[in-house]
Amino acid sequence: MRDRKMDGVRGILVGGFCAFAAGCGEGVTPPEPPPEPLNTPLAAHEAVAMFDGLAAVLRDSTAPVMRIVGDTVVSGCPLAGRVTRWTRATAEQVGDTIRFAIDQTAVPDGCRLSHAGLQFTVDGPPSGIRDQTTANLVTVANGLDFLITGEIVGTLRGRLDWRLDHRFGSCDIDLTLSGGEDLSSETQLFLVGTLCGHEVRLEVESELLLTEPPEAMRAPHFHGFMNGDRRQG
Repeated sequence: MRDRKMDGVRGILVGGFCAFAAGCGEGVTPPEPPPEPLNTPLAAHEAVAMFDGLAAVLRDSTAPVMRIVGDTVVSGCPLAGRVTRWTRATAEQVGDTIRFAIDQTAVPDGCRLSHAGLQFTVDGPPSGIRDQTTANLVTVANGLDFLITGEIVGTLRGRLDWRLDHRFGSCDIDLTLSGGEDLSSETQLFLVGTLCGHEVRLEVESELLLTEPPEAMRAPHFHGFMNGDRRQG
């Protein structure tokens, strides 16, 4: 006759082992990993995705314009919210040099956007993100063609408040345009500096500098430059 007491002990031991060992029996689901802390900073790829997504919003000339007051334009964001942009663009010619300058501040307000598979909600303080860029261009005759030489210098600075899933935080931006000192060569332009605490080097196509403004903001004297190839040389 089997010892029922021993069978009971074996059952307790097996049951206890199953409580700690994964896969003992069917239908056992391993626990989900704990969520990231709410204040986890953006990883480098997340910071670049947010930056590129906002750049795309500012470049979108088809974005619905909600209000125009002087040099200030308020336009809608793709999913929700808005972005207010103040722009001052000037152009002057001294001798054979044409100097273009743009001073632009963008302030997102509950701006929801999606980029690289991530969905962000972006806000900004009143100071927003400020883009100050100057181009000194010289047109030189080159046979039957004209060669544009010169330089582009600029900075992009400010701060954004962001939300990604359950996480939220702030992102300081301090970028300088690099590679624009000599437009007579095929030098690639980059934005170099810090983005959300990460050292970055971004190709100029991913930046907010010299972006095409909404139709209502275009000045006739600035139209050609804003829509031109920034890597002419």
